[in-house]
Amino acid sequence: MNYGEQRSAIERLPWTAPDGKACYVVRDSPDVPDGPQGPVTRRTTVYAEAQLSMAEQLVGHAEALLSAGTSDRDELRYVGRRLVECLTDVVRLAREDTRVARLTAGSGQTSAQGHSED
Repeated sequence: MNYGEQRSAIERLPWTAPDGKACYVVRDSPDVPDGPQGPVTRRTTVYAEAQLSMAEQLVGHAEALLSAGTSDRDELRYVGRRLVECLTDVVRLAREDTRVARLTAGSGQTSAQGHSED
């Protein structure tokens, strides 16, 4: 890279726009391991961790609800909808992690999420 050149990395955010389209952030200097950690990158990390934590909690709640055997149709429908929402978030995060890893394999550079980048 020549002096004055700046490399960027495009990262998909762990949420969508109101119309359902993907949102992205452009990070500067992906050459720096684990950095840079700007405010948007930090926010996306916190948000993704919260999504995964909520999904884990919901799975526990759903297991308890199903094992109780006394749930009515409305309770089951509600927890089913929440499970679909959480699963959608988790799949989006997993696909992005897989895509980043596949596209950048072998470059030797590490992003803020621990993936190699070109």
